[in-house]
Amino acid sequence: MPRLRRLPKAKNRSPLKIRNRALVLARLGLFNWMVPDEHAGWIGPATAAASRAELKDVDVVLATGGPWSDFFVGEGLARRLGVPLVFDYRDPWTTGPPGWPYAPGLRARPQARGNERRLAGKASMIVSAHAGLPALLEKTLELPGLSERCHWIPNGYDSEDFLGIQPRSSDRFTLTWTGSLYAGRSLEPVFRALAELGREGKIPLDRVKLQIYGVPPDRVRAQCADPTLRANLDAPGDVPHDQALAAILGSTLNLLVDISYDGPVMHTPGKLYEYLAAGRPVLSLSPEGVQADLIRQAEGGWVVRPDDHAGLRAALADAYTRWSAGQELPRPLAPVIEFYDRKRSTAKLQGLLEELVGRRERKNGTA
Repeated sequence: MPRLRRLPKAKNRSPLKIRNRALVLARLGLFNWMVPDEHAGWIGPATAAASRAELKDVDVVLATGGPWSDFFVGEGLARRLGVPLVFDYRDPWTTGPPGWPYAPGLRARPQARGNERRLAGKASMIVSAHAGLPALLEKTLELPGLSERCHWIPNGYDSEDFLGIQPRSSDRFTLTWTGSLYAGRSLEPVFRALAELGREGKIPLDRVKLQIYGVPPDRVRAQCADPTLRANLDAPGDVPHDQALAAILGSTLNLLVDISYDGPVMHTPGKLYEYLAAGRPVLSLSPEGVQADLIRQAEGGWVVRPDDHAGLRAALADAYTRWSAGQELPRPLAPVIEFYDRKRSTAKLQGLLEELVGRRERKNGTA
């Protein structure tokens, strides 16, 4: 007994902690067991909806991925309803460049390429947000002629979102970030470059304002080591969309920080289109690729490689010098940006779907 009394007492485990741990383990197991992803449980019930009366007049099934379980649902519905199948790729599934941030479960990983090849081969049409994806699909999935069924419909901005929004401007040199930070993205290089320029007297930090929206405040502050910058940091976390638009409309610079992977960047973050549509300059830490090309085509600001610290310092110093002297800053070219208005993209998608349905009706003699 004396020895037993000297043993450390077991820590009390509250029912809430036990439940939360069980939920985490269950989610982890679910993610790694299900195919093609953790949303696979809805494939059967959603496909069974083909028998519902309100779906009898469907002309085409359009499935958006990821999550890639949507493609399984789309294929099942199109097959049961006897209508054309269209896949809308928001991102690559298995055909992205090396280093692309895939996240399949352990059981799904070895099956994903075969599943994508089978499903893509059944699609009457494929639309993609990335111009380079059709060629990747055809080559990597070994489906000759697939790219002829593919169409590029880029991401974009909604011009109506900007109606009635008043810019929230400041008398300070204002840098704004909106949206999440994920897959290795970090604002720390920007904070570090600003702090260095402040210590060197090139940018007075008390004239700097940082607006970081959509990122947890603790995470932002952990990346910002300089106390003067932290004192001028506005990081409330999530804000309504209209508030974010007011901030980017009135900002001196809008910040874009993106991931790096092997090969040229083939994707563009959705926020880039709103940044450009706002008519304010962009400072982008981006590898070479489509988003760097778009910023340069629009003459919309500065593009710096993520590993080019000297280039980042130079861009910030240039922007501050021009701003403090009252000189003109880059203003994105309207004719370039208008191409990415979502009304235009919606009209293109509508035309493609109507053409697809019309071909089917003429083939069946029902036109």
